[in-house]
Amino acid sequence: MAEPAPDGVLGAVRSWIGAVLELMAAESRLAVLSMFGMLYLTIIAAAAVVVGWSLFLLIAISLLAEQGIAWQWSAAVIVVLHFVAVLVCWEIAARLSRNLTLPALRQTLGVPHVAGERGD
Repeated sequence: MAEPAPDGVLGAVRSWIGAVLELMAAESRLAVLSMFGMLYLTIIAAAAVVVGWSLFLLIAISLLAEQGIAWQWSAAVIVVLHFVAVLVCWEIAARLSRNLTLPALRQTLGVPHVAGERGD
């Protein structure tokens, strides 16, 4: 019959496991706080970019108006260019989103394709 482990060894293992779990909890809290900080800073940066881009467009419209082009036409041209840029970005994002369905892995495993993946 095996002898039970001495309390010193068992106590040391319990203490080590407790310390590791405490470290995991602390690092998890730090990771979550860091994630929210990064999200907050991303929102602030996006707002700054929108404000900066808006001011840039106002300057462009103003410069075109000084050249004798009505500001309405300048704004209309800028709106059309932005609409085209949005469509291009949308198409690229839609194409890239197909990778999120892991098509190569599913094909290798024999899992049926998702509707819309192959143009369905």
